[in-house]
Amino acid sequence: MAQEVEELISMGKEIFLLKDSGVSEQVLEQKFGQLDDPLDAFTEELNNEELLISQYAESSLMVVKDDIQLTLNVTAALASVVAEIATGTGIYNTYSISKPISKLRNAAREIGSGNFDVEIPATKSADEIGELSAQFRKMKEDLMHKEEMQTSLSA
Repeated sequence: MAQEVEELISMGKEIFLLKDSGVSEQVLEQKFGQLDDPLDAFTEELNNEELLISQYAESSLMVVKDDIQLTLNVTAALASVVAEIATGTGIYNTYSISKPISKLRNAAREIGSGNFDVEIPATKSADEIGELSAQFRKMKEDLMHKEEMQTSLSA
């Protein structure tokens, strides 16, 4: 089949060149026989190959387009999950920092107004908030001890 196509292509090229150089139809028919048959076969074969190439290119483009769309969908889904995790982590961190500080602030106000019965919230963390809470407890004990000493000296 491939050899036939090559022969048709070769014959088609020769016919086109001879036609372009002004050779008459009769001379061409004597040399090549019926002209319509090889030219039609040549043209049909070219059209078939062009159609196959076009169909292959179109199907390849569709596959690439589908792959790109899938990649975009997966990327959007992952970005959404990452954004939700980041938001949740931010809310948790904010809450875990602001709540103990708020409790310490309220306890410091009570102690500042003279109420030593308030309990300083204990934190299990070893970070700055845990250290601040421990220092508030020590300050409360020191103030209570100082208050007791002043009361005993006044009496």
